[in-house]
Amino acid sequence: MKSAVFAAILAALAAKASPLEPRSIADLNTLNFALTLEHVEVAFYTMGLRNYTDQDFRRAGFPAGTRNQFVEILENESAHVEFLERLLGTRAVKPCTYQFPVDSPKAFAALSQVIENVGTGAYTGAISTLSQQYITGSASILGTEARQASLVASYVNGVEGWGNPFNIPLTKNQAFTLAAPFFVSCPRSNPPLPGVRANRPLTFPSDANPGETVSVQFDSNTNRRLFAVFLFGLEQIVVPVNNGRVTIPEGLAGQVYCLISTSPNGVTDGTTVAGPAILQFQYTLTVQSHYDPDQGSQSLFSILSRHLGDGPTLWLAITHTTVLIDVDEAGTQSLTHSLEKHFSDFTLYFLAFNHDGAEMTKEEKENSRFAREGVLELTHNHGTESDPDFKGYASGNTDPGKGFGHIAITVDDVEKACERFDKLGVSFKKRPSDGKMRHIAFILDPDG
Repeated sequence: MKSAVFAAILAALAAKASPLEPRSIADLNTLNFALTLEHVEVAFYTMGLRNYTDQDFRRAGFPAGTRNQFVEILENESAHVEFLERLLGTRAVKPCTYQFPVDSPKAFAALSQVIENVGTGAYTGAISTLSQQYITGSASILGTEARQASLVASYVNGVEGWGNPFNIPLTKNQAFTLAAPFFVSCPRSNPPLPGVRANRPLTFPSDANPGETVSVQFDSNTNRRLFAVFLFGLEQIVVPVNNGRVTIPEGLAGQVYCLISTSPNGVTDGTTVAGPAILQFQYTLTVQSHYDPDQGSQSLFSILSRHLGDGPTLWLAITHTTVLIDVDEAGTQSLTHSLEKHFSDFTLYFLAFNHDGAEMTKEEKENSRFAREGVLELTHNHGTESDPDFKGYASGNTDPGKGFGHIAITVDDVEKACERFDKLGVSFKKRPSDGKMRHIAFILDPDG
């Protein structure tokens, strides 16, 4: 429904735009270039969603709902294609054949972040070249591309959603250089994109960081002095190239681009020797909390609200609850579907429901441990099961230590669940028929 509404809005914008005329050749070229990039995005997300299931993303350690986010992005990109095809009519370029360097959900998510940022930069750079009647629709697409880029970065990949207050504008040549490796072949009927060409490639070390002097690789057919130009927001930061080495400026953040230019004043398509290269200087989003001695113990949400309420975090999830237990050897053997982590004086058991039914390796369980919600962590301190002086832990429901409450689990039929617990001899604190809340039941820990 959401995608259908968005498509209807874009269709209305397209209907308001004037039909293209021969004199608007610049608009024709720019809109077809935008459609060329949108075709790449649709093909990319179609490929990824065909190859990777929700379970694949969860096993790779991504948060719950990641695949659904990519489904919505594909719906958005498909709506963009429909919008542009409606504007261009019979002169619209057709999809090409593509290949993408993706062999895992993690590689797919990483390339998605790059592609969304390139699309945002392409629209930012091209929108000023369009006639007035096409600007509103293109700006609407630009806004969606930017939101998608931030969503993939922060929600999916766990890094900053942006590194600068301004989008980086890319020229058609710069954007096409970054997209060109994905093209295998295109229909002969596709009209040419006048003046659009791919530049020579430029590569940086994969571990390069701001402030470092690194060796860069590119081919050049000029003897002129060369400069590395870093595109950062609306800035062009110029540094000299000395014997194939470049000092990366301090303070860069987010997805940054670099080109080699013959001009000390910046870069244009006319002064470009190579690039752009993509540099990722994005930092992992972290959550920190602490005990405040002045205010004592506080609820988790009050801590999150105070420390993260104005911060950049877009997604928060309570991943697991820890409960101290006293187990014997037989008890550990019953936890056949848990992830166990053994330490010298304690053992952790991570328990979760596997609704997909697929078996997971230990590595897959480890990767998804902090990426999914609703995990119960049981902590067994070694020796408590055989210590005659150990009286057990506080249950949380009686003194001393009262205040815990309960662990909530949703079931599809509470009455059938209660029947099962009755057969197992489990004691009830409250049955559905007790009190006013008829849709919930409380059972006591079967182990006491």
